[in-house]
Amino acid sequence: MARIFMTGFEAGNLDVLLAHDAAINTTTVRTGAYSVAIAGVGKGIYHDIPGDPAEIFLRAGVYYAGGTSAATRKLLLFDDSAGGAQFALYIDTATHYLKAYRGDASTLLDTSSTAVPRNVWTCLEARIKIDNADGIVTVKLDGIEVMDFAGDTQATANADLGEARWGSDGASEWTGYLDDLAVNDTTGDENNGWIGRGGIYGLFPSGAGTHTDFTPNTGANYAAVDEVPPDDDTTYVQYSTAGGQDSYVMADLPDGVGIVSAVQWVGRARLSTAGDSTFKRLIHYNETDYTGTALAVDVTYAYKQEIFDTDPTGTAWTVASVNAIEAGMEIS
Repeated sequence: MARIFMTGFEAGNLDVLLAHDAAINTTTVRTGAYSVAIAGVGKGIYHDIPGDPAEIFLRAGVYYAGGTSAATRKLLLFDDSAGGAQFALYIDTATHYLKAYRGDASTLLDTSSTAVPRNVWTCLEARIKIDNADGIVTVKLDGIEVMDFAGDTQATANADLGEARWGSDGASEWTGYLDDLAVNDTTGDENNGWIGRGGIYGLFPSGAGTHTDFTPNTGANYAAVDEVPPDDDTTYVQYSTAGGQDSYVMADLPDGVGIVSAVQWVGRARLSTAGDSTFKRLIHYNETDYTGTALAVDVTYAYKQEIFDTDPTGTAWTVASVNAIEAGMEIS
C-alpha cells in the first residue's frame, strides 16, 4: 500500500489521531463537515507515519490566520523513528513565507518563494526525502511549486520519518485550521507520488446491509452506529460469538466527486468486560465478503483504521464502486 495516512476529521472525534491538544471544528472546513482548530501556545495534533519511510508525499488543507509575535511559527515537525527532531516547516512572522529546516529549526534549508495566504484555505503539498546527501524538499501551495531544495535533510542518525506534529510549540503559536491530511509513501503501484488538491469525505451507515448478526441496544443495527460524533454507549451494536458479522449500506459520495484515489475503513469498538477479544474489518462488495487481520480491542473505545488504494478486487476506485460497498466488522 502507498497511501499510509489520511484523515479529514470526518469522524467528528480527534481520537482518530495518535494524540491531540486541539479542538474539532464545524464552521470553517475545506471539504466534508469537520476540520481541526489550532489556537494557542502548544496546541496541535500528532499522527504516526506508518512504516517510518525515508520519503513521503503529503497534502494538507491549511487555513492560516496568524499568530504571536515570535520570529517564526512552527507549522509542522517530523520526528524520526526514535523520537528525534528530523525536519520542520515554519511560517515566518513578518513575511508569512515558509521556512524548511533540518531538525527543529536547527539548520535552515530553504525559504518559499511566496507567502502562505491568510484567512483562506490553501492546499499545501510537499515531497520530503530524508538523506544526508541526496535529500529532497519540494513544496507546493495550491499546485504551484514554491520551494525546491536538494541536499542534506537528515538531522538524526535515522534516515526516516516516524511521527508528524502539526501545530505550535511552547514558545509560539499560530491560529487557524487543518483539514484533508494525507500521506503517501513511494511503494506500490498506486498513490506513490503527489497526492493532489482533493479532499476527504465521511460516509456513514444509512441502512442495514447483507449481514445483521449483531444486536442493537435500540432500533435498527445501522441506526445504532451512525452518529457523528459517536455517542459510544448511548447507542451501539454488540455480539460475542466468533464469526458474527454486521455490515451496513453506506451513504453515497456527494455530487461532484470525480476521481477517488483511496478509501479508508474506520471502526470504533470496545469490550463490554475485561478480557481478550479481536474483531476484523469487513467489506462486502460485489456479493463477496473481504475481511482483514484480527484487531485487538480493550474495555476503552478506540478507533481502528485501514486504507485501500484500490477496491477489494484490485481495481481502481470509481464513484460507483465506492457507493456500492457495505462496511462493517466480524468478531474473530
